[in-house]
Amino acid sequence: WVDPVLPSALRTARITALLLDSGRRLWVGTAEALYALAPGPVGEIRRFDASSGFSGVRRSGGLLQTRDGRIWVAANAGLSVFDGQSFRTYTRRNGVPAEGLSGMAEDRDGNLWVGTRAQGLLRVAHGGFLSYGAGEETGGPGVGEIFEDGRANLYVWGGDRLRQKLFYFDGEQLRDVTPEAVERAGPSGRGRHQIVIPEASGEIWLGGASGLWHLPRVDEPAALKRVPVTFWKAAQEMGEISRLFEDSRGRLWVSSLGGPQAPGPVARKPTFLSRWDRSTGRFSPVAAVERLGRGAPSAFAEDRYGNLWIGFSSGGLARLRGEAVDLFLTGAGSINDLFIDGGARLWIATANGGVVRMEDLDSSRPRSISYTAAQGLSSDRVLCVTADHRGFLYFGHGRGIDQLNPRTGRVRTLTAIDGLPSRVVNVAYRAQDGSLWFGTPSGPSRYLPDDPRVEAPPPIFLTGVRIGGVPMLLPPLGQHDVSGLELPPEHNQVDVRFIGISFAYGAGLRYQYQQKGSAAGWSEPRADRSVLLGNLAPGKYRFLFRAVTPDGVVSPAPASLAFTLLPPYWQRWWFVLLVAVAAAAVGWALHRAQVSRLLELERVRTRIAADLHDDLSSSLARISILSELGRRQMSGPKEAAGTILDQIGETARELIEATGDIVWAIDTRRGDLESLLARIRRFAGDLLEARGIGVLFAGPPRAAEIVLRPEMKRDLYLVLKEALHNACKHAQARTVWIEVAATGRELVAEVRDDGVGFAENNGHSGNGLRNLRERAARLGGTLAVDSVPGQGTRVRLSVRL
Repeated sequence: WVDPVLPSALRTARITALLLDSGRRLWVGTAEALYALAPGPVGEIRRFDASSGFSGVRRSGGLLQTRDGRIWVAANAGLSVFDGQSFRTYTRRNGVPAEGLSGMAEDRDGNLWVGTRAQGLLRVAHGGFLSYGAGEETGGPGVGEIFEDGRANLYVWGGDRLRQKLFYFDGEQLRDVTPEAVERAGPSGRGRHQIVIPEASGEIWLGGASGLWHLPRVDEPAALKRVPVTFWKAAQEMGEISRLFEDSRGRLWVSSLGGPQAPGPVARKPTFLSRWDRSTGRFSPVAAVERLGRGAPSAFAEDRYGNLWIGFSSGGLARLRGEAVDLFLTGAGSINDLFIDGGARLWIATANGGVVRMEDLDSSRPRSISYTAAQGLSSDRVLCVTADHRGFLYFGHGRGIDQLNPRTGRVRTLTAIDGLPSRVVNVAYRAQDGSLWFGTPSGPSRYLPDDPRVEAPPPIFLTGVRIGGVPMLLPPLGQHDVSGLELPPEHNQVDVRFIGISFAYGAGLRYQYQQKGSAAGWSEPRADRSVLLGNLAPGKYRFLFRAVTPDGVVSPAPASLAFTLLPPYWQRWWFVLLVAVAAAAVGWALHRAQVSRLLELERVRTRIAADLHDDLSSSLARISILSELGRRQMSGPKEAAGTILDQIGETARELIEATGDIVWAIDTRRGDLESLLARIRRFAGDLLEARGIGVLFAGPPRAAEIVLRPEMKRDLYLVLKEALHNACKHAQARTVWIEVAATGRELVAEVRDDGVGFAENNGHSGNGLRNLRERAARLGGTLAVDSVPGQGTRVRLSVRL
C-alpha cells in the first residue's frame, strides 16, 4: 500500500532508515535524501538533500533522536546532526570516519555512541570537544596561537617549526589564508609567536623570527592570502622574536631571545623586551625590565589598574607601573601563561608549581594562592589558562585540561576520551561567542561550556578479588556483591579491584571504601581502583565500595564484599574448651599436689611432735631421774656417781642428736637429695670411723637437682640411719659401703658391710628390722635385707621419687 500524498521520488526510492521523533514526525531516509513527514492527513513534507548539506542515509539504523531533540544521521559523507534548522556534518577532519557508520545509541549522560566497521566504537561526548583540521586533512596543524579580529573572525597560527601558517575558521574547517609574502619568507623561528589584533582598525600584527609583519584589514579573511604586507626587521641585539602583546593603550610589547653583542667601540647588550613605536617603526628597549636580568619574557597580561604583568621563562614575575617595576619570585619555575579573570585576579601557569592565583593586584604585596596536584590538578606543569562565562578556570597541560570551579575547589579533568585530539594542550583562548578554543600539537579543538548537568550516579562493580594471592573467579563484567566467603587464617590479606562506570565528560571518578559498622566511615576519595585489606583479625567482615564524581555524586548502591576470616585452631571454641578443661585438670592436679604436700607436711609435723613427746620427754625424764640418783649418791662411792654422770651425758648427746634430726627434717631449704646425703655422710663418719670402721660412700652426680618431699626425706634418712646403727652395733664389720643411685623416677639406697652377718631365724630380726620395714612401707618403697653368717649384711631400699 502506498500513500498517494507521498512524493513520487519517495514512492520509488530505496528506503534505508525510519524514525518517529518526539513530535510525531516520521523521518524517512534514502540513499539520496532525508524526508520529514509532519503528522496529519495533509502534513508538511520537508526534503533534505545535498543542497541542504545532507548526503543521504547509508544504511539501516542510521537515524536517532537524542534527548535534547536533535536528529542524528549516519550519512554517506559522515555523521550529520539536525538542530531544527540545518544540518551539520562531522567528517574525517573531526575524527569521524566517512564510511562504515552503522548503529547509534545515546547513553544516560547524553553521549552518542556510533558503531563503525573500521574503527570500532566511536563516542561523541555530550558537551565534549570538536577538533578541526585543514582542508581534507584528518589531523590539524600544531597550534601556536588562536585569536579573533574585530569582527569575531577566528584565526589559528600554527604548523611546525619549519613552516608556520595562518588559518581562518569558516565554521566547518580551517582554511589556509597565509599571505604569500609571509609564506615566501620561510621558517618563522623556534619560538611561540603571538598574533596581535588592534580592535579599532582590525589590522593583524604577526611576529616573525626576525621582525614584525603588518597585515591590513580585509573584508573577507580569504583575501589575506593576496594582500600586500609590510615587514619591520628587528634590531640585531634583539635576536629572534618570541612573543608579542598589545596593551589597552595600543602599545606593542615585543619579547625576544636576545642577540649577540654587536662589535665596535660601543658594544650593544642583548635586548629581551622592547616597545614598538608605530610612528617611527623602531624597537625601544624597556630599561626598567632589562635591569631585572631575568632574560626574555614568556607571558604578558594587563590588569584593570593598567599594570602590565610580565612572566619570565627563567622564573619570576614583574609588575610594570609606568617606569617603576616590582619583581615577585614565585619559586615555581618558568612562567608559561598569564590570565586576568573577571574578578581582576591574576592566574599564573608555571612549569613546576601548578597555578598561582594572585589577588589585590594594585597593592604593594598581592596575596597569592597555589593550586597543585595536592589540590587535585593532574599536573604541576601548566602550559595555558583561560576561563568560561561561568568563571570556571581551564588549565592546559601535558595530561589534558583541568577544569577548576574556584568557588568549590573541585577539579574535573578533560582528556582524549572527551574528544581532545592530543594529551598536550599548550594554547587556551576564549572567543567572543563564549566558546573555548584549545590548541594542541594535533590541531585546535572547540569546547562549548554548558550549564552544569545533573550527572547520573555512577554504578560500581567488583572486577577482581585476590585471596592469598589467588584470584577469585568473577564474571568478565564484574559483580556487584560478593559474599559467603570463608577464608583460612593464613589468608588475612585480601586484594580488591573495582571500577565505576560514568559516561559524563571529564568524569575523573574517584573511589571510597569503608568497613560496615566501623566508626571510621568512608575513606578519602582517591583515583586508585584497588585496595589491599591487610593484617585482618579473625572475624566477620563486610566492606563497601563506591565511586564519586568530581561534583560529589556517589554510586546509587555501593558494591559489597562480605567474608568470614576463620580464627587459627588455637582460637576456635573447641580448642579453647579443651585448653580450659586441660587447665582445670592441671589446676586440680596442682591443687591436689599442694594439698597432698600440706597433708604430708602436717603428718611430718605430727610425727615430729610425737617424736618430741616420746624422745625428748623420755630423755629429759631420764636425765631428771639420773640427776636425783646422782645427788643422793654424792656421799657414796665415786664409781657409782661417775657411772650416773656418764649416763646423763650419753642421754644429753642422744637428745642433741634427735633435736638436730628434727630441725633438719623440717628445714625446707634442705629438701634436696644432696642435703640428705651430706647428713648421712656426716652421721656415718661420726658413728663408724670413731670405732675404727671404714666408710665408703657413692651418690648420684646431680643429687642437688632431686627434690624430696619432707616426709620422704625424713623417713629415708631414718632408714639409712637405722641401717648404719645396726651395722655399727651388731655386724663387727671392718668396712661399711653406702651407695645411693637415682635411675629415672626411682631412688635406690643400699647399706652393706663385711661383718659377721646373721640368719633371720636366729633371733636378730628384732625391733631394728621391724622399724626399717615400717618406714619403707610409709615411703611406699621396697626393702630387701640380705645376710649370710660370716658374709656380711646388705640392706637395700627402693622408692619412687
